[in-house]
Amino acid sequence: MLLLDDLELDIFSLQDLKKLTGTHFNNVSDLAENLIDKKILSRIERGKYCRANFCDERVIGCHLVVDGAVAYWSALNKHGMTEQFPNLTFIQTTLLKQVKVVFGVRYKFIKSILESLSGSSTRAMVTIAFGSLILKRRLWIASTFLNIVADARN
Repeated sequence: MLLLDDLELDIFSLQDLKKLTGTHFNNVSDLAENLIDKKILSRIERGKYCRANFCDERVIGCHLVVDGAVAYWSALNKHGMTEQFPNLTFIQTTLLKQVKVVFGVRYKFIKSILESLSGSSTRAMVTIAFGSLILKRRLWIASTFLNIVADARN
């Protein structure tokens, strides 16, 4: 637990925990299960965990798939481009995944083909959404990277 506090980790995978602990623990999954039983951690899905008090649905959604980004109606709401609150959190990804409910929040995964562009501190990907050019930005939020689709006109 002190290791998570020192590194300020709020959300992580079992693989991340294995890398951080190294050879200190033989069975990291038993350690994670013990922390879940003590209500210190919560399981997001198999092999992915967060602190029990962590509740940022955008960060959780981005960690449900590799290279996921908050997109479409959810991104429009996040950037104040609509006042309507989405019933689902839309996550854009390059993988197929079924609709998933985590901590009472429904996530819909939209598969799309993205063209990668490289940048220094921001990795951007270009796609067309709602008829306008949208950039996918990688931001450092809650001690983890969060991909958010942003309007390119800003």
